[in-house]
Amino acid sequence: MSTQFPTAPDPQPQGGAGPQPSPYPAQGFGPSTQSPYQAVAPPPQGLAQRGAPTDASQPGASPQPYQHPAQPGTGFPAQPVPPPGAPYPAQAGVGFPGQTVPPGAAYPAWPAPLPAEQTIYPRFFRVPGFKRYKAVLAAVLGLAAFFVVSIILSAVWVAVELATGSMTLESLSQLNMSNVVTPSFFLLNNLSLVACIGIAMAFAAIFFRQRPGWLASVQGRFRWGFFGRCLLIAAPIIAVDLVAEALIAGPWELRLRDHTVFMIVVILLTTPLQCAGEEYLCRGLINRGFGSLPKGRTAGVATGALVSTAVFAVLHGATDPYLIVFYCFFGLACCLLAWKTGGLEAAIAVHAANNVLGMWMVPFTDFSGMFDRGAGTGSPVVLLQMAALALACWLILRQAKRLGLPETGPPPAVTPGR
Repeated sequence: MSTQFPTAPDPQPQGGAGPQPSPYPAQGFGPSTQSPYQAVAPPPQGLAQRGAPTDASQPGASPQPYQHPAQPGTGFPAQPVPPPGAPYPAQAGVGFPGQTVPPGAAYPAWPAPLPAEQTIYPRFFRVPGFKRYKAVLAAVLGLAAFFVVSIILSAVWVAVELATGSMTLESLSQLNMSNVVTPSFFLLNNLSLVACIGIAMAFAAIFFRQRPGWLASVQGRFRWGFFGRCLLIAAPIIAVDLVAEALIAGPWELRLRDHTVFMIVVILLTTPLQCAGEEYLCRGLINRGFGSLPKGRTAGVATGALVSTAVFAVLHGATDPYLIVFYCFFGLACCLLAWKTGGLEAAIAVHAANNVLGMWMVPFTDFSGMFDRGAGTGSPVVLLQMAALALACWLILRQAKRLGLPETGPPPAVTPGR
């Protein structure tokens, strides 16, 4: 059933005086060529469905999109009405400030959060629109956040120790690196480093809009299968090295202590995550941040490795020459693993195997001075540990090559926001 709209009669001239002014002025903007009582065209007949009328003047014609009629005097052309569920077409001149979007084009997207070309892990922050100050700021703020978390947890630890009577103000003032470590302090230290996982992920997302998976590897995820393979390679080698070191160092005074069960649980549950936290902060956020600064690939890899390794060594507070060499070697080896395997899994596996197995005697000894790394605490025995780590890294790199793990990503399939 169609609706007919009545047509108003034209005013009749009286006495030959010409057209009389209408009580209803013409509508529109600017001069109009229409009579104030111009007939309104009826809508098309034979609507097949809403938004898709059929032209009755052409038998057999397919439904045509309905259009709003042009508005005389307004400058607005006829506008098509899309069928139900379809988006309205883009309009020329609409877009972000200073941009022009041609008719039918989509709104411009934000800069892609992933590299526009094949990129290695240490330079993965070098995305379209990359700003050097953001890379430096992310690394600096990540370190600052770690120190803030450490201070907060330290304050909590001191409050708990004083409240339980385990420590007095006098004993607190006498703490130093040779006697500060208690079971609760060990747990506190591990938790502050575990927090670095979230800190690194957060600043990578804030400054570079990359989801956590891209900080784990160039494939956008943590590769658990490869991580397990790395553990199976590194753990036996490090275990053999520890047996050799124990034989060289002589007998240990090992016995069950009050803290034995507590320390076994804490080491097994938190030390692997503590190692992951160090890797996400140093080999992830800092290595990538400074590795993305130079234009050249080689310079980027070297810059990221040197800066992150220096930070890693300083955080351990070593002043003994042997220990300084060891921490620098360890940091560079983990940077190499991250670069050549395209992710943090291998570095975390080696780090976790080294720390968890290396603490096998801690629950059975007095470990209050385990964080004392001053001059004279190291020895040439660490060279054996460095040799074991070098062998483990070499075998892991061979395994990664055999598995065909990519060193670069992403294209060919760049997926913004993944």
